[in-house]
Amino acid sequence: MSSKAQAEIIETAIDVYTEEKFENITIRTLSEQLNISIGSFYDYFYDKDELYFYIFDSLINRLLFSGYYKNRMFSVPRPDLRDYLSQREIQFYNTFSHAPEYMMKKYYFNTEVSGIYFEYVHREFERMKREGKIRDEFDVDFLAYIYVTISFNVAMYFERNFPGEPIEQKYVFCNQVYNMIQNGIFQKEPIQSEEQAPAAEEE
Repeated sequence: MSSKAQAEIIETAIDVYTEEKFENITIRTLSEQLNISIGSFYDYFYDKDELYFYIFDSLINRLLFSGYYKNRMFSVPRPDLRDYLSQREIQFYNTFSHAPEYMMKKYYFNTEVSGIYFEYVHREFERMKREGKIRDEFDVDFLAYIYVTISFNVAMYFERNFPGEPIEQKYVFCNQVYNMIQNGIFQKEPIQSEEQAPAAEEE
């Protein structure tokens, strides 16, 4: 795909995904809006999911390399997206909060489709481990998988209980989860169980 054709497809597709519900978008709809044949669409992308993630991942990559996500795994709220993306790109970026469940599963768990999120999380945990911020007994691979799983479930909870709500509401739940995780993995001393805790001295 030429850079010009790529830019034209992305610009038009952003409008389609922003203005229409994902489940209502078809290959025919996209092809008509992109002014290409259905056959030509399949020359570029396998399906509408791949086109969506192609655009979404390009934005995530830009945010990663621009420093938006730097040291932000446990920071809520995020920096202002307007410093990194255009208004149209932000509108598209926010559509993911209300994407169908199968799309979220692809993003969080299917590395063949979109492994950027897991790679970022894993890299951040490796960095924190090297810096001595994470307790020695925790395995980085396990932490990354659990973190991604929790992120998926937060997204599902938000979509099922607050459909159509502004994304800022999601950050409230993210903050609660981040606090819970930090209290567990960042403590320097292991948490004692009731059996391990020393008995109170009798007066």
